[in-house]
Amino acid sequence: MLGASAVQMGTAFLRCEEANVKAAHRAALREASDAATIVTEMLTGRPARYIRNALADDLIASGLPPVAFPAQMSVTAPLQDTGDREMTLLFAGQSAALGRDTNDGALWRRWPRRRGGGWGWVGVEPKRPRDRCSKSD
Repeated sequence: MLGASAVQMGTAFLRCEEANVKAAHRAALREASDAATIVTEMLTGRPARYIRNALADDLIASGLPPVAFPAQMSVTAPLQDTGDREMTLLFAGQSAALGRDTNDGALWRRWPRRRGGGWGWVGVEPKRPRDRCSKSD
């Protein structure tokens, strides 16, 4: 079977108005580009994806090994309260640039749902590419 069997959609919820996300993190998510994220264990002690900033760059460039999780979090977590976008843990998924400001109800209404054995869309019907193969192929 081809295709995804599961998804992670936490980043989509970070853009929801109900999310308890600092203004610096929300702004970074809003301005993220396709190439804005990196995966590193330097910020928490475990591999995770972040929007690149000065904190991530400096810790990676240091060449020091990270302290094991969760101890590394005790070093970096207090920086969350600074409000400084360059010194904050900016967790984000690979597709952070595709997110949009919304609320959780609207996000769920747009999400595909399983209907009668197949997947269908709730809310706005997506535009689908025309099938390039004919039934005779």
